[in-house]
Amino acid sequence: MEVPQGPAPTQPGLATHLRGHLAAWSAAQWVSAVLTVLALALGGLVARNVVVHQATHDVSVPRSGAMELATGVRFDRVAVVGDGGLVEVSFVALDVDKAQAFMEDSANSPTIRAEDRAGGTERISVMRQGHNMRPGQTYYFVYQNTGGAVRPGEHVTLVVGSQQLRHVPVR
Repeated sequence: MEVPQGPAPTQPGLATHLRGHLAAWSAAQWVSAVLTVLALALGGLVARNVVVHQATHDVSVPRSGAMELATGVRFDRVAVVGDGGLVEVSFVALDVDKAQAFMEDSANSPTIRAEDRAGGTERISVMRQGHNMRPGQTYYFVYQNTGGAVRPGEHVTLVVGSQQLRHVPVR
């Protein structure tokens, strides 16, 4: 029996096979493949954005009839803005006289307490006074977000005097 000498014969590998197959593709096949990959990537991006939007934007702010009666306002949004350094608390004026008194009472302005950790803020940066308030109009307070205590996607409690509005989502 004779033993073969020299290197063993090799078969073309998978990479060689794929290279040959891909080299034979026409321009139309390449365009179709690239467009398919782009469509899948775009579809994934759109799906991700829809999920993020629903998680952060389709949330309702709880209401408190007692707080609305006492302050003349309905809180409708808490959002972290200003690259995370500020918190905006928006509200709608329901009773103009009470809302005006509420806005001008800087000693009893709302405080924000984080529900997911210790902390919050009561340091108002912007508290505009002297508005000619109108019922149904939206107004806001801007707070310093000291130490990043308030974070998007979490919940806070708004405290006004003895009134509390719990589980307010933060955008």
